[in-house]
Amino acid sequence: MKRAFRRKLEARKYRLKRRGRTIFLDMTRSILLVCAVMVIGVLLIFVYNFTISAPCFHIRETVVRGCREVTEKEVLRLSSVTSSQSLLALNEEAILRRITANPWIKTATIGRELPDRLVLQIVERSAVAVIRQDANLYLMDREGVIFKKLGKNDEIDLPVLTGLYIQGKLNESLLKSALRLLGDLAVSKSYPTLERISEIQGNEVLGLSVFTDNGLCLVLGFDGYGDKLQRLSPILEDLERRPLGGGFFRIDLRNPLKVTVSRRNIPAPAGTANLRKEYKL
Repeated sequence: MKRAFRRKLEARKYRLKRRGRTIFLDMTRSILLVCAVMVIGVLLIFVYNFTISAPCFHIRETVVRGCREVTEKEVLRLSSVTSSQSLLALNEEAILRRITANPWIKTATIGRELPDRLVLQIVERSAVAVIRQDANLYLMDREGVIFKKLGKNDEIDLPVLTGLYIQGKLNESLLKSALRLLGDLAVSKSYPTLERISEIQGNEVLGLSVFTDNGLCLVLGFDGYGDKLQRLSPILEDLERRPLGGGFFRIDLRNPLKVTVSRRNIPAPAGTANLRKEYKL
């Protein structure tokens, strides 16, 4: 009985000893693995810090591309990038946020030309018109985004959109119509071209009316502007043949079946007849 008990006890001791050796080896391997990972991590951090702080990666040249309305100097000022910064450690999000704070700049991207050249590529907004809101004038791009108040330093020659704000609220329908009209005028090769337009006036009843720099008012309505403008050429030729003299002409093109032309003289001294003539083509 005692002998059997001893055998069981010795067997247990042997199994415990064998398992203890295995556990010890596993713990040793785990500790060595953790140490190896820590060493590699420290080494990688050291290599990273050494790389980004290496003088060869310091910014020596910054190139700005895409400037038309804004200057390269202004873009560089907004970016706040200095030659002491590493090309590999730039806060791109912050730089792009500062650059696009300029209302003329629609988007911006950052490029790197290793080892030491930074490229700032910008896309500017293209102003197609000036829109009036109360007594203020604002620039508008081809997507209909009103992005900047017109300033004294803005040297532009663009049509002025009026009548689109009704009781302080922008009429979206008239704005969309104005954008379509501006698109047709931009590609038009016949009269009037976009350069000859001084004002585009919106009205909830009449739609859009175009005022040219030579005294024409073209009432165009709400749609079909390309076709309506094409009907204008024979009308202008007919006006040139008639001895009507100077004055202001209102040409209503809204009705596809007829065109109504009204002649309105510029106010003259007292006693001069105020002539008015209407005819249909």
